[in-house]
Amino acid sequence: MYETYKMETFKRTDLLINILLITGSTIFSLVKLDYSFIYCYLITGGWQVISMLVHTSSGWFTRKKSRRYYYHWVVSVIIAMGLLSFVIQIVAFIYLIMLFAAPIMAILYTHICYEEVKEMKQRHLLALK
Repeated sequence: MYETYKMETFKRTDLLINILLITGSTIFSLVKLDYSFIYCYLITGGWQVISMLVHTSSGWFTRKKSRRYYYHWVVSVIIAMGLLSFVIQIVAFIYLIMLFAAPIMAILYTHICYEEVKEMKQRHLLALK
């Protein structure tokens, strides 16, 4: 029971933080119009990586063939390629791809969180019947 409450609280908080970070980063980047978007990228991406680690270590919504499972694999490959680019210069183009893919990935991750919160609500409604 406590574990379920902890997961639900984290999921709702995670969704709210993602929405606030993406919205705030977008507004800040549009107002500032310089390289400060990189800070927004790092803060939002950093939060999402922490969230992914919490989900993975807790086993929440990480079953095989789930959206989160595939998302984690994609991010793992991107991180591995980024680390590999320190050794092999030809892989450095991954940073350019990440620059344009990161906003889409952040929105996709937030959508995954939203769908998981919605799924939790549906489970509660079914349990009440």
